[in-house]
Amino acid sequence: MRTLLMQAAVLVGLALAAAAPAFECGVTPGEGIMRFAAGTEPLVLRSAPSCLAAEAGTLEIPEGAEIRYDEVRFRTVAPGLLVAAADGSLVGSSYGPVSYLSRDDYIAFGAEVREFAFAAGDTIEYLMYRAEGDFFARVRGDIVAVHSLPEEHGLMTRVREPVTELWIRVTPADEAGARGWLLVTDAVRELPRAF
Repeated sequence: MRTLLMQAAVLVGLALAAAAPAFECGVTPGEGIMRFAAGTEPLVLRSAPSCLAAEAGTLEIPEGAEIRYDEVRFRTVAPGLLVAAADGSLVGSSYGPVSYLSRDDYIAFGAEVREFAFAAGDTIEYLMYRAEGDFFARVRGDIVAVHSLPEEHGLMTRVREPVTELWIRVTPADEAGARGWLLVTDAVRELPRAF
């Protein structure tokens, strides 16, 4: 019976995920400021942080050179899914029913900390890892920065991992350089973070 309940919850979660908009935020996963360097492959820039956006040029800098950027977009392409194994609750900062959360809104002290009760079989969209055990979830339509993983206490099971993309808006060293959004892939090397 429990397996059947979990399968039904997964199907309901998939249907909800398909209907819900993608989530984006202006913060990176982990602590500190991420730094990147060019690899050996050409780096295609886009006009917007999406693989479907028009090409905006190619970043041409020497291999190993640090890539300058002024903005990030951490995007959830397909949400993950948590299924409640038992009744419980999670606590987090609620940002309301947004599809984009800016860096400024994330760090603002105005986010309301709330407790969200759930029952066995309930599903929650797991959107992306944030840092130090925190993650973003969509709970009853609201974006919530959850402050601890309920699965650590046996309250939830992670059924599906989210699919995410990290984009950076490249700013050239001079006015002649290419400008646009770069998808961080294996073609880009991550450097030690700045703190």
